[in-house]
Amino acid sequence: MAAPPPAAAEARAALRALLRAIDRHFTSVAGNAAWRDHAVAQFRAPAPADAAAAWEGLRLAKDYARLVQGVAHHRDLLLSYNLGLDSDERNKRMVEATARRVGFAMPNEPKPPPRPRKAAAGEAQQQQGAQQQQEGAQQQQQGVQEQQEGQAQRGDADGREPQRAAAG
Repeated sequence: MAAPPPAAAEARAALRALLRAIDRHFTSVAGNAAWRDHAVAQFRAPAPADAAAAWEGLRLAKDYARLVQGVAHHRDLLLSYNLGLDSDERNKRMVEATARRVGFAMPNEPKPPPRPRKAAAGEAQQQQGAQQQQEGAQQQQQGVQEQQEGQAQRGDADGREPQRAAAG
């Protein structure tokens, strides 16, 4: 004998549990009602004629609600253990939590500037080569300037004494 189709109260309870989980963990977080709208549309769709298919849909809704709640709980546990943070940030948060427990508040410190990125060996050699080229160009330019200044002090570009016009 086939099982009777699920009762309306049972379907409403499953829908409420699913919508509660979706609203709490998806809609309120992202402000996107697409998940909620999809769940409501699935429940408003005509019920399958087969009772087994109806029970399967109801079971899927309950399972999905539990999955959403379980994933959110797991994420909360990871954040409470500070596993998603680097060790410096984790230690800082632990100190702040301890200070709050005893009634103190940690002072707000400005964030330090980010550390410079370590250049790869090839990049470092390229940077050194570029710096040496710049220094060489600057030295060459200084040499040209000194040479021009020296020639200007001597009077002529050839280095000869300037010819004086004969008076006469």
